[in-house]
Amino acid sequence: ARFADEMTLWRRTFTNPAAFKFSDSWFIAAADSPHREALLANSRFTPKGLISAERAEVLIQAERWGYAQHFQRNDPAATRVQLTHIGTGAVDKVIISTVSATAS
Repeated sequence: ARFADEMTLWRRTFTNPAAFKFSDSWFIAAADSPHREALLANSRFTPKGLISAERAEVLIQAERWGYAQHFQRNDPAATRVQLTHIGTGAVDKVIISTVSATAS
């Protein structure tokens, strides 16, 4: 329940929430520009790691990427993600999601 609450907190709050629906399987890149820009705006983007046995979702700001160099779902058999660097230039935020193949 807490994981779902956190997912909702960071993925919602658009200028017209009724006109925009999402689910936890929604691809951010598929959103139109105004919604994607609202989601990634500096005023509401908070770097964090959301970790459960079924899913890991990590929100990283380029200048703080070192805090998320290693992560994995909360499952001993889960794939471990290791970041070695984040590109420079236009990249200022990175979002990485990993999901269990058996998650519902």
